[in-house]
Amino acid sequence: MKNLNLKIKLMISALGIVVFIMILSTLIVSLFIYRQNRENAFTFLNQSMSIVRDDLLTNARVLETYSHQMSTLENMNSSLQLLGMIDPNQELNMVGKEAHRNIAISLYAITKAANIAKVTLYNLNGNLMVFVVKNAEGFLLGYPLKQGFETALLRSGATLSEDSWHPANAIEGIPRKFDNEIPTSKKTKFDMVDGFLSIISCAPVNVSKFNFSSGQLEPQQVAFLTVVNSYEESFINRLAKLTGTQLNIFSESGISVGHLPAYQSFDFKQIKPTREDWSLSDQKIVLNDVKVEKKGYFEGLLPIYSSSKCIAVVAVFYSADTAMTNTWQIITILCLVSVGCIIVIIPFSYFFSGFLAKPMVNLSRLLSQVEETGDFSRRAEIKNHDETGRIGIAFNSLMSSLQSAIGATNEVVGAVAKGDLSESISGEFRGELDALKQNTNESIEILGQTIVKVLSACQQVNLKSEELSDSVSIMVNSTMSQAGTIQEISSTMNIIANQIKENSENASLSQKFSEKTIETVIEGNKQMNSMLESINQISETSTKVSKIVKIIDEIAFQTNLLALNAAVEAARAGKYGKGFAVVAEEVRSLANRSAKAVKDTAGLIETSLKQVENGVKTADKTAQLFSEITSETEKSVELINRITMASKEQSSSIGETNTALSQLSEAVQVNSAISEKSAIAVNQLLDLASDLQEMVFRFKLKSGENEAVKQIEYSSAS
Repeated sequence: MKNLNLKIKLMISALGIVVFIMILSTLIVSLFIYRQNRENAFTFLNQSMSIVRDDLLTNARVLETYSHQMSTLENMNSSLQLLGMIDPNQELNMVGKEAHRNIAISLYAITKAANIAKVTLYNLNGNLMVFVVKNAEGFLLGYPLKQGFETALLRSGATLSEDSWHPANAIEGIPRKFDNEIPTSKKTKFDMVDGFLSIISCAPVNVSKFNFSSGQLEPQQVAFLTVVNSYEESFINRLAKLTGTQLNIFSESGISVGHLPAYQSFDFKQIKPTREDWSLSDQKIVLNDVKVEKKGYFEGLLPIYSSSKCIAVVAVFYSADTAMTNTWQIITILCLVSVGCIIVIIPFSYFFSGFLAKPMVNLSRLLSQVEETGDFSRRAEIKNHDETGRIGIAFNSLMSSLQSAIGATNEVVGAVAKGDLSESISGEFRGELDALKQNTNESIEILGQTIVKVLSACQQVNLKSEELSDSVSIMVNSTMSQAGTIQEISSTMNIIANQIKENSENASLSQKFSEKTIETVIEGNKQMNSMLESINQISETSTKVSKIVKIIDEIAFQTNLLALNAAVEAARAGKYGKGFAVVAEEVRSLANRSAKAVKDTAGLIETSLKQVENGVKTADKTAQLFSEITSETEKSVELINRITMASKEQSSSIGETNTALSQLSEAVQVNSAISEKSAIAVNQLLDLASDLQEMVFRFKLKSGENEAVKQIEYSSAS
């Protein structure tokens, strides 16, 4: 863009504005239509879901009606009264079988007419009595036996006969026992049966029984019916034709049945539990967007609850592509209109951009010529009186001012180049050119004043340089004398440093010997403490042995008594106790010897204990002496450490002093060299000041400045 000319830029700007407006308008219209179509799609989904909900409610009411009709069949009631007279624990006889078959045939007639999926009859103990199930082949009728079932399969157009009944081991989906609470009133609810969302209607079955208390016939419940209708593929196909949408039914285990098999599962965590008295007619519909196999759909969700828990979700889908068809058509039309407008605007933008850019192009060409040639006499041709014309007038005025200012500045600067500072710029200028005039004149005036000051400074430099030359000679001699003195001091300090270093090394050796002595004393103290612990353990062991000896003494005393008693008893026994008397005497003699040995041992142990106590006291005193020796040795080590630290600090200080003297010596030598160079530089400075005076005298100054120069020449000569 920076390298394009003004005409192209104007043309691109016009096209850019048109393109931006067309794109923005297309986006705004498209967004508006998209939102309108989205709202229409959600309205359509609401209507479709209302049809689904109404159909579910109608099915529930119809099923409830059929269940009530089945529970009040006269033929079934009479058969139930007959079954009530049969012992349920016995095998069914022909009368019982006939009663079950009559009930099954009565239920089959209504089940087939209403196209119901399953009907089961249970007694009040929850035991199965009769069932009718619809399958792919027709309707299966049956009732339980002691072992297995007896069933009859009625296909379309077939009639029931005695030969139709056959035994069966088990019937899939028909439990022999009803595990839930026995219903005592009509109840209809949703539940999952065999993996399909189903509507279940329960109805109590009553029979008339004579009440001897009131003397009247009264109804009494003897069984109950469960009537089930499952919402399978035929159900969603019928609703899809009615609503023009696609349907899926989800359970917690995944998709139950549906038109979008790729949409396999639904997150039930987003469906919150509801109250116990939930009603399908009050259930709100959830609307959102979903993608299935990269295709967009508008989705309507209807949760189905059993009690307060969500057991299934009916989902209705409307293709987003179908809903947005007219949106893409309108966007295509707007894009075509935009392209047409751009094609039409190109020649108009080209013409008007050329018309607007021509004066600026001419002015740009003129400025380029001025830049190339440096000729400020060129002027722009004025044809229009608009903004471009006013730019040309301003350009001509600027060129005139620049030409005058540059000419006057060239004359004055040329005079300065010849050494004439008496000239200055005259004439009237404005703005920066006037500032250039003032600055140039002031610069020339300041230059003249500076030359006068330089002449005066040169005179002062000559005088001071002579004085400085004498001072530098004196300083050179003094510096040489200081350098010799500093070398003598440095030698003396090196000798002192060596002595202090030797003292520091001796102190370090003493410190090491002291530390080793402390370690030896500490180790001896540890050994003494260990010996004290061993002596204490010996004392404790001796005490325990003393106790054991006392116990042995008591045992010997008791043995002596027992031996004496044995001797008495042996004496009483006469000749039969002589042998036992001899043994008792030996035991008594042994007990006396044990008692004597125990006494001797006890005396020895007491003596050992006293000696151990004396040893403990002596060891304690020795340990105390070791502790005092350790304490005194630690104090000695601390003093030696302090001496060592002081010696190190003195050595460090002497080293720093030596370093400082070395630096001072070097500085004095450097100063000496500088003094010699300074003397040479002063002589050179005198020569340069003389040359500078000769150069400044060449300038021609104004009258007042010339008088000042003459006075300087006079004073310099005198």
